[in-house]
Amino acid sequence: MLAKPRLPAFYAKLEKLFTASVPPGGHFVRTFLAGLNGTLISGEVLLDNAVWQEGQNLAISHDWDYGDGYQAIRQVILALPEGGT
Repeated sequence: MLAKPRLPAFYAKLEKLFTASVPPGGHFVRTFLAGLNGTLISGEVLLDNAVWQEGQNLAISHDWDYGDGYQAIRQVILALPEGGT
C-alpha cells in the first residue's frame, strides 16, 4: 500500500527539508501522489500554491510501494510559526 509504512518516513524527510530551506512564517504545503499498478502516475508538492521543486523531487524519489490498482494520497499542511502568528 502506498501509505503504510512509508508515509511517516516521507513526512519526516519533508519536515526536515522544510525547516532547513523555507523562510520563517506561515506556509501552506500540499502533497499529492498517485500510483497505478506499481507505477507512479502523478506526483506534486506545492509550497504556498507554487511547485516546490525540492519537495517534489523528494516525493518522487521516495521509496513508495504503489502495489496493484490505483492508490493516491493527498495531504494539506498548514505550517505556522510558534505562537501562531
